[in-house]
Amino acid sequence: MTETIYKEKENNLQVAYGDYSDMLFRYCCSRTSDSQIAKELVQETYVRAMQYVKKGNEITNTKPFLFKIAKNLLIDWYKSRKVKISIDMIDESAWESLCVSSRVLEESSEVRRALHALDSFHPTYRNALFLR
Repeated sequence: MTETIYKEKENNLQVAYGDYSDMLFRYCCSRTSDSQIAKELVQETYVRAMQYVKKGNEITNTKPFLFKIAKNLLIDWYKSRKVKISIDMIDESAWESLCVSSRVLEESSEVRRALHALDSFHPTYRNALFLR
């Protein structure tokens, strides 16, 4: 008897695959911008749903349930993408570009201060400086 109930639930998931797989794929693809990863996430969504059913659990609302699994898988995927880098891995050119970036930031803050100071000038003198 439990085998027939399981088969029925499995059939319901197969029907759901036909109904929702395209929507799930578009959802995953829009979040990852990679169709291969999106396909893998959709497949894993259905694997997890099958495992849930195999444990004897009931799915009352199939579509929200599948999208919740897909969302959780996307979160896991984003977490796994975090790149961990050590200082030793940064080459000399990267350090130089960081130094250049910090100089540009310092210069831009000096420019902001100078422009702010120019605002206090009389418009005639300010215009003369800008025209120069």
